[in-house]
Amino acid sequence: MTTSPPNGGASNPPSESVVQDFANLSAALTGFQSSFIRPFLDPVDLSGTFYTFAVSQVGQSMMDALLSAFDALSNQTPPPSAQTIANTLLEVSSATPSSQAQLCQSIIAMWYLGSWYPPPFQTGGLQQVISSQAYTK
Repeated sequence: MTTSPPNGGASNPPSESVVQDFANLSAALTGFQSSFIRPFLDPVDLSGTFYTFAVSQVGQSMMDALLSAFDALSNQTPPPSAQTIANTLLEVSSATPSSQAQLCQSIIAMWYLGSWYPPPFQTGGLQQVISSQAYTK
């Protein structure tokens, strides 16, 4: 059973640059290489599938805010390491992580397990397999 997308859920396919930003964010969070998350030849398009699914669960504005935070961290001079970016976004030093940090945790689980584990702030959310391709890949 799926939940209805919150207000602001994506109805149009995301742009290539947004999917690439999401792949770069995902790479920083998971420790995978960006080229593994979003390979040059990717007939399955897991990055696009995962991005669209996450937006349908938490809304476009929340995903835009997360990607903006990631971009701000990534564009610092000198650029921080991927681990520093991940630690900052996950708020590892905080006893009570924000909704944004909880969303990052759900994105990590999505990549490792091919399933959506709703963040604690998402009331009524259900754990679900995103797609058969996501599960098998």
